[in-house]
Amino acid sequence: MLQNLKSVMITNIDLNFYKENGYLIIRNFLTKDKISKLNKRYKELRRKLAKQSKIKQEDYDKEISQIRDIWRLEEDYNRLILKEEISLTAPLFFLDQSCRLLHDHIINKPINNNGIVPWHQDYTYWPTDNPNGLSFWLPFSDLDANAGVLQVVPKSHLWGEDKPIDFMNDEKDFSNHNIQYLTVNKGDLVILDALTWHRSSNNISVKERIAYITLWISTSSRYAPKHASWHPVNDNVEVNEGEVLNDNWFPVIGTKKIMNQKTPYRYNDSTEDMSKITMFNASKITRNFLQKHLEKEENIWQYLYDENNLKDAVHKLTDLFKLSKNNEKELQEILHSMSINGMAYQNHRARNVYNKSYVKFKKIFKI
Repeated sequence: MLQNLKSVMITNIDLNFYKENGYLIIRNFLTKDKISKLNKRYKELRRKLAKQSKIKQEDYDKEISQIRDIWRLEEDYNRLILKEEISLTAPLFFLDQSCRLLHDHIINKPINNNGIVPWHQDYTYWPTDNPNGLSFWLPFSDLDANAGVLQVVPKSHLWGEDKPIDFMNDEKDFSNHNIQYLTVNKGDLVILDALTWHRSSNNISVKERIAYITLWISTSSRYAPKHASWHPVNDNVEVNEGEVLNDNWFPVIGTKKIMNQKTPYRYNDSTEDMSKITMFNASKITRNFLQKHLEKEENIWQYLYDENNLKDAVHKLTDLFKLSKNNEKELQEILHSMSINGMAYQNHRARNVYNKSYVKFKKIFKI
């Protein structure tokens, strides 16, 4: 029987359930007081990042649902995953009692301002050479079945790796399977295998559905850019393809032991398709489109965040593409949203995970 800092017991029954089903819930993993402190630090961080990006707080709060690399920005999160409860728990789910952080992030689903995250497997989006990984999912409030909780297909991690799901264009149907809604309370922890099929639906029951997520991979994981060439963590890799990831951005917890074996991995070249807007290229394609047709070589997102520039851009695009005048208000809202996302992503890789504006942009301009 294994024990972490807070005497949360991980039993052989727990480990066997996880191995068989591809997920596990640990109740009361953190105290409610500790979660409240983490939430306070998160809100403070949002205010700081909005200010650094020169985005109005109300705009930032409305648009930005995902913030990355919190462990490098807030000491409380750094301690939690590298020295405290999570650091003592994550290695227990790996054969060698050791693992490596891929990245962390917080995803928020404010009520009436969120969306569905479709069915997917986490590993298909990671630039690493093997699927031996998992995620820790920590909610900041009590969540019922209508609060955008994780839904999983038990045992689906045993099916192997499928292609990456494009949240804007692809859709999987598991309605004939035994879908489990992982209702959890503040301080509970969900552990999810990197190949388990899962999704989260709309939050229609709580003010905010905030979840802190840490992603863990094998200590011996090697860099595989062709597996996920688009992923933001590529920015932080300092090694060559096929080499073990660098420790400064991908720290190890547990006893560090590097295995020499390399694992063949899937080349997900479909994510590099630039012929249509997808979740993998939406920002790049729309940026290039707007710079071309607005004849602006400067930072297009910063340019469009100015109200006067935004109105000029809407008029020009409306005339150029012979759009209905009824589209002007919608287009202005779309470009405003995209400018906020673009500025936040450029500054600290934050974004809106629901892709609403890009979907509407794609529909209007048919690209």
